[in-house]
This record gives sequence, structure tokens and C-alpha cells, in this order.
Amino acid sequence: METKSLICTACPRGCRLSVKIEGENISVTGNKCPKGLSYGKSEAVCPMRILTSTIASSVEGFPRLPVKTSKEVPLKNFAEYMHLIRKLKADSSKKPGDIIIKNFAESGADLIAAGGSQ
Repeated sequence: METKSLICTACPRGCRLSVKIEGENISVTGNKCPKGLSYGKSEAVCPMRILTSTIASSVEGFPRLPVKTSKEVPLKNFAEYMHLIRKLKADSSKKPGDIIIKNFAESGADLIAAGGSQ
């Protein structure tokens, strides 16, 4: 059995969670709302985050373009994603929300512009 202590970020309460993992069974205690239950289970097994970074840009006056994933992706894959991001370069002006790469690294999330370069 493995036990993890987490602070829930699913709502503003910040409940202190205790997650017990016994094989396929996961139990969560300390949550004061249903969001804490699902957060604790997913965070203990496969933490997910929005990836934010910048890519190079050839647009004059904008050497870097802020980017992010359109939804949460597995935290365990961040090194791979950053390796791919370092190779990218924006060759035209972008506005927030413009898709840079659809289904980035087959993650199911798009890599989108988080800022503009106009």
C-alpha cells in the first residue's frame, strides 16, 4: 500500500487529501467536495497540467511567442514536449488562441498561442 498527501487545487478550499493506493483500489480522504475525490485519484495516478512555454519567433520585435496547451496533458511527458517545443519557430504574426500545432505530440491537446506577435 502506498499513501500520498496532497493539497487539492480543484476548488479554493485547498483541502488536505490523503490518497491510499492498494493495487487498483484508490481511496481519498480529507476532501470536502466531490471535486477533491476525482482530483486526488487522478493526481495520485497520472498528474495533469497545462503546459506553458515560449517558442522562437521570426516576427520583428517579437523574438519569443508565448504558447500553451489547449488542455491539460500528462506531467510525466513534459520533458518530451519541451524537447519538441525548443525546435519550433513562429514564422508569422499570431494572436492569442491561434493553433500552432494541432494534436501536439499526439497528446489530444493543441499547442496554441498564448500571446500575440502583431
